[in-house]
Amino acid sequence: MPNPVKAKPYVGITGFMNYLQVEEVLRVLPEEPKFQLMVGVLVSDKTLVGQTNNHPNEFPPIHRVSEIFHPDSRVLNLVHYNTHNTLSLPGQMADIKIYAGSNCQGFQLNIDWPSIDDLARFRRRYPRLVIVQQISATVMAETTPEQLARRISSEYSDLIDHVLLDGSGGFGKPLHLGLCEDYIGALLAHNLHKKIGIGIAGGLCAESLSRLAPLFRAYPKLNIDAQGRLRTTDKTTLDMQRCIEYVQVALTLPY
Repeated sequence: MPNPVKAKPYVGITGFMNYLQVEEVLRVLPEEPKFQLMVGVLVSDKTLVGQTNNHPNEFPPIHRVSEIFHPDSRVLNLVHYNTHNTLSLPGQMADIKIYAGSNCQGFQLNIDWPSIDDLARFRRRYPRLVIVQQISATVMAETTPEQLARRISSEYSDLIDHVLLDGSGGFGKPLHLGLCEDYIGALLAHNLHKKIGIGIAGGLCAESLSRLAPLFRAYPKLNIDAQGRLRTTDKTTLDMQRCIEYVQVALTLPY
């Protein structure tokens, strides 16, 4: 299992549809950046079986996913997966891994509290893949920071590599800094930063990154991920200029 404590933090962009978009962003990264660029590609239970997702401009056809992921030491290639059918999750993830190809390095699970048994089964089959567990707005609304930290510590910390506090779900809703600080503080109090990475998402873009200074002071290896605020005004595609500016500002953060 990868050790996120020793690994570089990541700065994520989710919603890539082709490798040309990835190449544009990589041009602004130095040869040895302080973080990895997390290349997030969206897959759903619909696109896994060849159907069209309700957001076709954000979810590529499943047979094109492997073309987006390329071997570059500066990237962390992750499939972001959501499904309404969690009864066969390990099998679905195994199928996606085949489609995603050898350059896929893991998954972000946009699934509230996936089965511990399912994660353990998948871990046994793919011990080196990275798993990021999204903590959604729904989970945060139903779970206090202490309850969340306790559950992650007792049930999930041996099965995942990162948690991502994401109250936006890819829709660009601004994150609540105070709330994030509370959850990060609880995770730190349970020493989870010694076992797993901690990240946040929600309305991030070049203009909003400066607001994260208090969180970086609390946890300098913070992972971040952006999606909704990096898209064009009509939401049809990633705005590459906004993506580049976001990464350029991230390069100035105190990693």
